[in-house]
Amino acid sequence: MSYWIQQLRTAVFGRDPEPIIQEAPVSEPEPEPEPETKTEQKQDPLLETAQSNPNSREHEHEHGHEHGHEHGHERGRGRGRGRGRGRGRGRGGKHGHGHGHGHGHEATEVDIDQIPPIDLLLTDPCNTCSLPCDDHKEYPSYLKFDHISPLLGSMKPYSRHVLISTGESDWAERIEEDWGSFAANLSMVTNDRPPQNRAIITNTSMLATHSTLPNSHDIVLLPDNIIISNVTPDDAEAFYEAFLATPLPVAPVVLDEDYYKSKNLGNMVVHKNLYSSMILICSHRKRDKLCGVTAEILGREFDNVLREKDISEGEGGTAILMVSHVGGHKFAGNVICITHNGTRCVWYGRVKACHCERIVDDTILRGRVLKELYRGAMSHSYDESKCERIRW
Repeated sequence: MSYWIQQLRTAVFGRDPEPIIQEAPVSEPEPEPEPETKTEQKQDPLLETAQSNPNSREHEHEHGHEHGHEHGHERGRGRGRGRGRGRGRGRGGKHGHGHGHGHGHEATEVDIDQIPPIDLLLTDPCNTCSLPCDDHKEYPSYLKFDHISPLLGSMKPYSRHVLISTGESDWAERIEEDWGSFAANLSMVTNDRPPQNRAIITNTSMLATHSTLPNSHDIVLLPDNIIISNVTPDDAEAFYEAFLATPLPVAPVVLDEDYYKSKNLGNMVVHKNLYSSMILICSHRKRDKLCGVTAEILGREFDNVLREKDISEGEGGTAILMVSHVGGHKFAGNVICITHNGTRCVWYGRVKACHCERIVDDTILRGRVLKELYRGAMSHSYDESKCERIRW
């Protein structure tokens, strides 16, 4: 169809009912305007750099925001036996206090602090299950996971973890934007004044058993391994000054009179964390369905394992908490194991029900690290070890 006939049809019908297709010229073409010649545009150097750089925002957005605010704003849901579960992630501001950005398929240099000592590494994370496994519940086949990207280095290093009790296992899609909440208020403070030691903020399914004030939370702070009660959303500034704008502890915190005199706590009260270990499972369904579905399966399996091994939830026991987004939902199930009195936090990805017993036996009880599931760890998690560390 010639160009002029198309123009006539457009005039009659008010629009062209068919796309205008420029026909290739024939040997003796009818007289008609010469088609415009496209001038080769030179690529803008900044755009060209962004497209070729795997660390650019465009590349990060393409692969999704992975690392949780590291305040990864998170939450949890209660579980039988008074155990709670939950998990999630929040996205972080420019300083990454929460939502971290995802990594592409290219391997990145991982700081040696994130590499476990060789004496702690185990290579086989699974029990000797048959294939297909009939002993453990499988994830639904419609879920699509990333089985290609490297796990090591897929979380952004941090030095402190703020775990907020909410009694829930799912939260607003981005907890840092859940205006009026403690997670959102504290995120604003840390974004405005990034602490020297990077903190991630996470909602959890934990119940506030110590707090007595209305609309207040119990907050677990790591690696300090303490619980701060009676924390309200209005206390975000005071909490930041008292607990985040301070050096990391070099020894277990002693809750004596001198400790309280050094803090401006108002109504906040500090308690010792009675759990010897905690298992955090990302359950942030509103952030990503993968975490919501996998968390329910993993929570039940971890609960069964702890019951079979007669591991209690009370003092000296293990707590299971659901948490908000911590980043890397494409690696679900995402699990964080907290051991060594809160000073070691080991991150696992692609966790399945068949891994739960090995995680409890080797990571929770023996402090070992399952290499094939390992994403990273809280900074200084392995300071006590002097063994060699080898990147992979």
